[in-house]
Amino acid sequence: MISPGIFRKILIPSLIGGLMGIGVGCVITTGELCDMCGDPGCHSELDASTNECVCDPGYEFANPNDPNDFDCDPIDDNKPGDSNCVEEHNIQIGDQCACESGYAFCTTAADDYTCCEVDTETGGNDSNPGTGTDPTTDATDSADSTGGNPDTCEMTPGVGTGELPPDDACTPEVAGNALFCSNTTADGPVGGIYYECTKSGWQEMPDVALEFCVSDNYDFVIGCMDNGEAIEFACGDGPGTDCNGAACDACADDTVLNYCELNKLHAVACDVLCQSKGKGGMTFETGFCEVDPADGLPACQCCDSGDEGCPI
Repeated sequence: MISPGIFRKILIPSLIGGLMGIGVGCVITTGELCDMCGDPGCHSELDASTNECVCDPGYEFANPNDPNDFDCDPIDDNKPGDSNCVEEHNIQIGDQCACESGYAFCTTAADDYTCCEVDTETGGNDSNPGTGTDPTTDATDSADSTGGNPDTCEMTPGVGTGELPPDDACTPEVAGNALFCSNTTADGPVGGIYYECTKSGWQEMPDVALEFCVSDNYDFVIGCMDNGEAIEFACGDGPGTDCNGAACDACADDTVLNYCELNKLHAVACDVLCQSKGKGGMTFETGFCEVDPADGLPACQCCDSGDEGCPI
């Protein structure tokens, strides 16, 4: 429980990190420039339970020996996302089929799409994989021209701890002078519910959380966290709709990349980022969103006039 008026606003890592890198005479993608965990298009995110950076399901770190590179590439073991991608724990990524996080394909056989649980100590697979059909995966799933997979992208709300404020901590004497968030910093902001003590007891205050973010020019609130000293609100820009992972990543238009992180759909303006962010003082004249033909994934591209493929 926190005393009144003690708030702190935070941004998710992908919105506070730089995206751009050094490059001359070429088109650069964010996939090569992921110097912050959760940078848009990098397919990495912070695991609140361990406070470690992890890759999205079906991805692995491109340079696992570089602690400062948070770029994740599709796992080489991924298989074509055809009509066989319907087994339990299968997920569709672009035009590929992969296993959910914590699972791997049981065999390397091209026609075996069953997923086995990964033994975290040995790296091996469970010899008794589950079977069945994942209702979220359809045999006709494929990436559209924006890079998204509308058939596998679902509006899945984030789930928090569900912890309720203690009844005995909200009394008439402290009404209006006590705050509570269901999540701690270790839990992360996803699904965090904000409460205030009123004369009638604890009350959820979702509008307060949203107004707190909007007042500082952000579009939506992800959730709250109690860090022991203050209630923190995680805020973001973009549609703010619920989402279920990288399958929701897509180019909203020629310059805007939508990407799913912390169960919310965020948006990043590629041209603005290319013009304002960089390394070593290097910026670019413009940027655009494009589906990379190599992997079918949407990404921000940065360039200067005269560069191959640059729209200016």
